[in-house]
Amino acid sequence: MVQSSKGRIDWGYNDLKDLAQLGRAIISEFLGTAILVWLATATCAQFPGNGETVHVSLTVGFTVATVIQTLAHVGGCHINPAVTLGFVIMGKTSALRALLYVIVQLAGAVAGTEIYKITTPENLRGIGLCSNRVNTAAGVTAEQALVVEIVLTFCLVLVILAVSDKNRRPHHGGTGPFIEGLTVCAAFLMGLRYSGVSLNPARSFGPAILSDYWEHHWIYWVGPLSGAAIAGYMYRNWFKAPKPQKEQNTNT
Repeated sequence: MVQSSKGRIDWGYNDLKDLAQLGRAIISEFLGTAILVWLATATCAQFPGNGETVHVSLTVGFTVATVIQTLAHVGGCHINPAVTLGFVIMGKTSALRALLYVIVQLAGAVAGTEIYKITTPENLRGIGLCSNRVNTAAGVTAEQALVVEIVLTFCLVLVILAVSDKNRRPHHGGTGPFIEGLTVCAAFLMGLRYSGVSLNPARSFGPAILSDYWEHHWIYWVGPLSGAAIAGYMYRNWFKAPKPQKEQNTNT
């Protein structure tokens, strides 16, 4: 259930008043997610020297920062169902827009994985087209991987909600995408050897559906969505910056 900042349910009627803008936003979500998933999966290609922790972390972090910087003005550039959930809980995204975003994010993830598949030699594509995997070889359990995904996604969504809060004083200026990219880098540096780090159900869905690799796949939905829900609830109720005094006086 989506609520506006005034407590009423926002089903997205206002979004229908400007279908051109909504269409551009949907296209940007598809494109941004496709780019992200393509580059993220490509870091797992079995070329010599590819797939090292720092290499993967920097590639994904820089990609996130660049895509957000490029497309955020169109429709927010969530490129992640978990991030969309966080904005839903904050009352900043309508039910209709959230539903459409998640659909095209999943479609974009499939498209990005398909690009990886057709551009990478078959013998170098890796297990499950670079599907996220729990590091069971090192003794990591499914429960441990789940906690890692919850905590890391919580941190990411909390940062995203904070830097997108227009009432923050002092404001971050134009450094938001860079901060978000750094957060992704940190998450991958910490968690890559635990869960493979998804943070994003769409990123996990694309490779899984094209390769039919579903081992522990539930972790990469339950973990990110749980972490995002906790972050959204906490930020909305405890950490959200108050409106400037002048705006509060005007509203009253």
